[in-house]
Amino acid sequence: MKGDVAEDVFQAISRFRRHKFAFTTYIQKMYRQILIDPDQQDLQRIVWETGPNAEVSAYHLKTVTYGMSSVPFFGIRTLQQLAEDEKSRFLWHLRFCCTTPT
Repeated sequence: MKGDVAEDVFQAISRFRRHKFAFTTYIQKMYRQILIDPDQQDLQRIVWETGPNAEVSAYHLKTVTYGMSSVPFFGIRTLQQLAEDEKSRFLWHLRFCCTTPT
């Protein structure tokens, strides 16, 4: 590995080993939990046709679509907001999840 990628991997592993407990997650599943504002859901449509003579169906998506360039921002911003909303309940966790990586 070259450059920044190798350094990022080393830093991530170092941070991961620093604490007594570690959590991992399946990031792709996390995005399925991020809801789009109802006013914006109509902008994400899937048009579906089951056959050549079938009626066309249109669906709108209620969650973030994995693979969009803005998705990493949505994931990070959602976690930051969740930490902010719940900080009064979990004060001691803040030093682990809400600090800038070094």
